Amino acid sequence: MVKKISHKEVRRRMKMDEMAEAQHWMVELWQNRGRQFTWGAVIVAILAVGVYLYRDAQTKNRQHAANVFGSALDQASGEQADEALSLAEEVADKYSSTSMAPFALLLKGNLLASKGNYEEALPIYDRVAAKGIPQLASAALISKAVGQENLKRDDEAEATYRRVLSNYAQSGYETEARFRLASLLERQGKSEEAFELYKGIPEDTAWGAEAKMRVKWIETPVVAMGEVSSATSS
Repeated sequence: MVKKISHKEVRRRMKMDEMAEAQHWMVELWQNRGRQFTWGAVIVAILAVGVYLYRDAQTKNRQHAANVFGSALDQASGEQADEALSLAEEVADKYSSTSMAPFALLLKGNLLASKGNYEEALPIYDRVAAKGIPQLASAALISKAVGQENLKRDDEAEATYRRVLSNYAQSGYETEARFRLASLLERQGKSEEAFELYKGIPEDTAWGAEAKMRVKWIETPVVAMGEVSSATSS
């Protein structure tokens, strides 16, 4: 009876070229214990080792990506933008297959935008949105729209805000998109639509108090004009 090889022993034997060594080890085992195995069993064993090693590598990648991303956030919060940007790029590029990569991309875009590099940040936001994760996509699109506003591309920004409201209405970012769109429209003199957008913002949200104030501000000149008209007609 062949002694069972533990996972720990398998991992010990997998060093530089893990799959090549695994195959060599399994073939050697076949040659030494050929009467007790079939080639089918050898192939299955090789595949099992390969799957195990792949999953193990993926787990390690996720852990390392999470650690690097955490360091990037620490640097960003400490206003070390260049260092944070370098770490975010490392996660986005080196660990692109991990779940941390879209977050790193969003951080990269925001760091570039904070330095005024909006042109460079915009396509990065598009890459995040293309991942199809609702919360990340809506956050990226709002950041993109803000960048477009800073570049004086108000029509593009308006379209981006409307995209969030249309496609990601339940993402948790719809209130911010609504407020920013209303503010943009108000600056363009489109007070009626801005007024309706402000009114639709719940008061118990982060944007509620400001939206309520804007509603009152827009209403005030309308009331004043009505009073003047009434006085004139009388």
